[in-house]
Amino acid sequence: MNADESGVKRFLCSDLAILSVDGEARYVNLEEIWRTGAVVESEEDAPMGACVALRSCGITLKADVERVEEHEYGYRIEIRFRNREWTPELFKPAHLTDLTAIGAKARVRGAEEV
Repeated sequence: MNADESGVKRFLCSDLAILSVDGEARYVNLEEIWRTGAVVESEEDAPMGACVALRSCGITLKADVERVEEHEYGYRIEIRFRNREWTPELFKPAHLTDLTAIGAKARVRGAEEV
């Protein structure tokens, strides 16, 4: 995604991570990440407001569960980081995609064709 309603730049990704909820670790797929939060897909839900820990690439970020959406294959869980902000320099999830860069390249190519 380019940016959410507040203008925060979000990145798409697809990386296996570990989400600890109430001391129980589970594998999740990290789908989106931005400076202050992330979205993961999980086979199990997480309570709204729960304090969780997301571990990826050897880095652990504590977070609060802000939104949980159930769907056909499990749960989409949105979390907000508590103890630090994420940057690509902190860790880079697999398949990290900046759609704003892709959009800019497409606009340049479109302008060259005119």
